Amino acid sequence: MYLRQTWVDPRLTWRNVPIDEITISVDYMKHIWVPDTFFPNEKKSFFHMATTHNSFLRITNKGRITTSQRLTVTASCGMDLHYFPLDTQTCSLEIESYGYSAEDIVLHWAIIPGKEPVVVDNQTELPTFALKQPLKYDRTIESLTTGDYSRLSCKFEFQRTLGFYWIQIYQPSILIVVISWVTFWINRDSAPARVTLGIMTVLTMTTLMSTTNRQMPKVSYVKAVDIYLVVCYVMVFAALLEYAVVSYSNKKKQDINKKKQVVVKSTRPETPVTQMTSGHSTLTHRKPMGNSVTTSSPSDGISLLNLTSHNSNPLSIPEDPRTTSGDAPLIDESEFTRLNFMISRK
Repeated sequence: MYLRQTWVDPRLTWRNVPIDEITISVDYMKHIWVPDTFFPNEKKSFFHMATTHNSFLRITNKGRITTSQRLTVTASCGMDLHYFPLDTQTCSLEIESYGYSAEDIVLHWAIIPGKEPVVVDNQTELPTFALKQPLKYDRTIESLTTGDYSRLSCKFEFQRTLGFYWIQIYQPSILIVVISWVTFWINRDSAPARVTLGIMTVLTMTTLMSTTNRQMPKVSYVKAVDIYLVVCYVMVFAALLEYAVVSYSNKKKQDINKKKQVVVKSTRPETPVTQMTSGHSTLTHRKPMGNSVTTSSPSDGISLLNLTSHNSNPLSIPEDPRTTSGDAPLIDESEFTRLNFMISRK
């Protein structure tokens, strides 16, 4: 920055000399009075010395003195990072006399028609901030233990740019969350694929969070980017947890269905078997339980009325004595649902 100061010293006026102003070396500054200006919020500063001391001293015939010095000042700035990286920071550069109180020196911003007291080069660019215009100027009286001092301050308002953070934080986290949602379209029986994808996204999100926090200022409060990353992490972890819940519920349903099948098989009664033997043939009939009645079709290859043994002799079923005496027949054909005959040659 170029710091220019102007004041009037009546002792340095001259007359009867055809010279309106002179420019002399800064070495003569130790022979005249100069203000002891300093920066109260300065952390470090230095003058530029290449190739010589970058400063000059100019005096007019009316005693007006102008000094210009090129120096670099690093000033402290208290930042509020609650909305980081969507934040706007206001920093100030303060100028004050170190030893002269307000009774001796009163500082004012220079009033130049068509120009601002502080001019910022249009080509000046910051990597992560954009300087907002116009600048704000202020002049106050600071009350300290040693007296009241005149102070000038210029406030710079910086808007943080999102380009870097969009590439390094927002875009990767969005892609990780979308990838974790892919597991919803994978078959729930494909356990290796879903578990691998879920664990991979959780670990990647953890690495992104740790890398981001390592690059940011260490503050004790929660920032906006912290809330965003935590929400992304919860969504990724919830996708993995969702598969665990689905897999567990599916296994429980399968166990319940297996138990139902075992209970049905254990409660089903055995089918009674009736055998009839006549001569060289044996008739076997398995009667199903229940009230349902079915009749055999001709496709069974066996006629219910015409039974023939392997020797082509008609098979005669002797009458049961109980049938002739009015009792119920031994085999009631109307109750058969299916009649199977096993005819074997003795």
